[in-house]
Amino acid sequence: DVPVPGKKEETTIEDGKEILKNVEFSNGNSWGMDYCNLDNVTYMGAGKIKFGVKAYDSGENHTSQLKQTGIKLASNKWYVATVTVKSSVARKLELLVQENGDGWKVENKGNTIFKTKANEDTTFTTTFKVETAANEYLFGLMLGYVDNTKSDAAEITVSNVSLKGYANKPTKNVTIDGNVKGTVAPGNTYKLPTEAKYGYYDTVNKVIYKADSEITVNDDVDLVSITDVSVKMYNGAAIRIKADEETPGGIRFKASVDVTCGVAEYKNEITNKVQAGTLITTKDILDAKKDVEYKVENVNNIGKVLDVKNTGWLDERTHSYSASLIKIVKANYNRYFVAKAYVKVPYDNAASEYVYSADGDSYANSVERSISDVAKAIKGNGEYDGITNNTIKSLIDSFIVTK
Repeated sequence: DVPVPGKKEETTIEDGKEILKNVEFSNGNSWGMDYCNLDNVTYMGAGKIKFGVKAYDSGENHTSQLKQTGIKLASNKWYVATVTVKSSVARKLELLVQENGDGWKVENKGNTIFKTKANEDTTFTTTFKVETAANEYLFGLMLGYVDNTKSDAAEITVSNVSLKGYANKPTKNVTIDGNVKGTVAPGNTYKLPTEAKYGYYDTVNKVIYKADSEITVNDDVDLVSITDVSVKMYNGAAIRIKADEETPGGIRFKASVDVTCGVAEYKNEITNKVQAGTLITTKDILDAKKDVEYKVENVNNIGKVLDVKNTGWLDERTHSYSASLIKIVKANYNRYFVAKAYVKVPYDNAASEYVYSADGDSYANSVERSISDVAKAIKGNGEYDGITNNTIKSLIDSFIVTK
């Protein structure tokens, strides 16, 4: 074929085929570094590149950038551009697919800027349609002064870089409890329903989203509704004894967590995702702050409160756990300690929510006990709850305060 002067050659884009070159980052080919202001560039291969970026408090978005030029796109096609970024500091970035020269037209305008958290992978996807293609495009990750936002110097790893074209607008499914609830173009947002009291668990990304919030959809999303989260505080306490220590006495409280979700097979996984814990302080401290509710959110206003976070279940089946206060000195044997159990639901896209223990059959909102009272209950009429070791019996006797 002989090119016709003045006539633009048509570009053929195969559905779903990668348009960018060397997305493996095996070397510097196809990724121009001229005037990009990136430090210590390392082509890691396996789809990753690492480099340093200086701090910015003014200037242009493109002063530092990772880019590929010479890209050809076709008219009347849909495109999906994706990048994953891990930055040593939280910062804003901008992904542009734009004309290389002339008017510098941005094809994905309206969805270009995204934020990263420190030391976490953040994937950004943008879907757009090219009506009339320009002669040449660039794919650029802008790392300078983006959106008039200051940023500290950072080490950045980029991966999962992609640009693909499609004849029809691509969509991803949002599935909740096994049922497809909606379809969304990659990079667009989806408004979650309000029904699930404690949000929706993402079975792929292993995070919980708050109900009635918006999530960005980059790929098919599989969610499980969390309709209830509860924590039960057992209405009792036990003595924790370390016979070989100078201050051998301690007190232990017990609680358990329960989760109700839309797909039963994910119950354990979701229960392990929430954070259980127990607050422990003394009755006199709480009495002095009667106007402050005994909650995690208020511990700084209460005084000395021990926040014991659960690090392992006593029983995986019942999701029970314990919290102990150890090395209680003799002067505090008859001092009343007050424990309250809680569960923190850590939303990925909103502030965490706390659930607290409540009164019920053999359960309590909070438990108030002294080590002396517990020791008296164990000793009983001399039965010592079946304990036969005389050393332990003597220690139990030593915890009892007689007035």
